[in-house]
Amino acid sequence: MLWREQSSLTKIFQLLLLFPPFLILIGMFKGRALLFFIGVLIVMLYWATVNFFKSAHNGLYIVNEKRVYRLFPGDIENITIEIGYNGRWPSIKGCLSFAYKDIVRDVEVEEVSLGEKKLKLLDRSFFIGGGQQQRHLFQIEGLRRGVTRISNMNVQVRDMFSFGIQYLQYDKTFHTEIVVYPEPLHVIGLEKLQQSGLGDHRYPHSLYEDVTFPSGVREYEPGDSFGRIHWKATARTGDLQTKIFEKTTLFRWTFIFTLPTDKTNHFMSTEDLEKEISFLAYMCQFAALKKIPFELFINIRVPGPSQLIHMEPGDGKEHLVKVLESLARIDIASMTVKQDVLLAKADAALLTVKPFIIFGGMQPDDTGCLLYIQRWKKRGAQLQKIHHTDSGAYLQPLYYDRRASS
Repeated sequence: MLWREQSSLTKIFQLLLLFPPFLILIGMFKGRALLFFIGVLIVMLYWATVNFFKSAHNGLYIVNEKRVYRLFPGDIENITIEIGYNGRWPSIKGCLSFAYKDIVRDVEVEEVSLGEKKLKLLDRSFFIGGGQQQRHLFQIEGLRRGVTRISNMNVQVRDMFSFGIQYLQYDKTFHTEIVVYPEPLHVIGLEKLQQSGLGDHRYPHSLYEDVTFPSGVREYEPGDSFGRIHWKATARTGDLQTKIFEKTTLFRWTFIFTLPTDKTNHFMSTEDLEKEISFLAYMCQFAALKKIPFELFINIRVPGPSQLIHMEPGDGKEHLVKVLESLARIDIASMTVKQDVLLAKADAALLTVKPFIIFGGMQPDDTGCLLYIQRWKKRGAQLQKIHHTDSGAYLQPLYYDRRASS
C-alpha cells in the first residue's frame, strides 16, 4: 500500500449515526415515511463517506521518480510534485503537505516551522478528477549548504459534506532530493599560485614540470636547485649547466579536509568550519576552470575498504559537480576517522606524484601526522593551508616541527 490511512467522523455525524436504527424501525412500524426516509438518508451518507475515503485511499498516488535539484545559496529552483488519481469516485479534493530541512525556503508561501527538527512544513490544496494527473510547482530558494529530502508527505481529504476527515501518510521513501552547494568564498592569491605553476616564476619544483622527462640544459642561474645541476653537461662545457624539464599538465591539487575527531574538545567553531568548506568550494571551482585535476579527501567514516570519503582525481564540470555535492553532504556531526588514518590514505594515493596539497578544517597537529608532512616535504611537495581572517582568506605554507619526527 502507498498510504497509511487514518480517518475520523465529526462528532455531530457520529451522534446522527445513533438514530437511523430507531428512525427506520419507527418509520416501518408506525408508518412514518419521513422518519424512515431520514434514517435511510443518514445511512446512505455514511456509506458515501466511507466509500469516498476508500476511493481516496486506493486511488490517490504520487509520481515518485528520482529527481535531484541542485542549487547554490540564493538560487531559485522550481521543484515538481505530481499527484494522480484513478479511484471510483468522480473527483477528490484535498490538501497535500510535506516537509524539508530549513536549508531552503518556499519563495511564494511562508512555511510552518516544525521546531527543533529544523524542518519546514508546506501545504498545497488540490482538486483532481478521476484518471487525471496534476503537476504542482513549488519555487524554492537555497539558503545554506546541505542536503534535504522531501519527507513527511501527507494528504488530507474531506468528504463532500465535511462529515469526516481522512489523513493519508505516504508510506514510501520519496526520491526527490534537494542539494544546496556551499557558497564559494573567494580565496586571495590563487591566480598568482597558478601563474607560478605555469612557470612565470622559477621555483625549484614547478607544478607544471615533470622531472622524469628532461628536455635540455641551460646555463646555471643563481637560485637554481643544486639537485638540478647537469654534471655531464657541466663537465663537457666547463660551465655549470642546469637541467630543463618538460612542461606538463600531469599534476593535481589534493585537498585534505579534516573535521574534528573530538566533537567537544576542539578550537574551531561550526561557523569557521562552514567558512572553510566555502573556501574549499571556491578553490575547486578555480581548479575546474583552469583545467587543473584535483581530488578530495575528507575524514568522514564511510562503509567499505576506503574507510573515508575520497573523490578520485578529475577535472572539468562533471567532476566539479560531484565534488561540490560531496561538500554539500558533509555533516559536521558525522563519525570521523583519525587524522593519521586520513593522511595515510592520502599518502598511498600520492606515491606516483609530487604532492601539491591544500589542507582545510583542522590542521595536522600530532606526531603521526607530522611524519607524513615531513615525508612529503622530502619528495618536494608544496603544502598549503587555508588561513582566514575577517578581511578574507588566503593560502599560506604549512610548516611543521622537525623535532616531531626525530
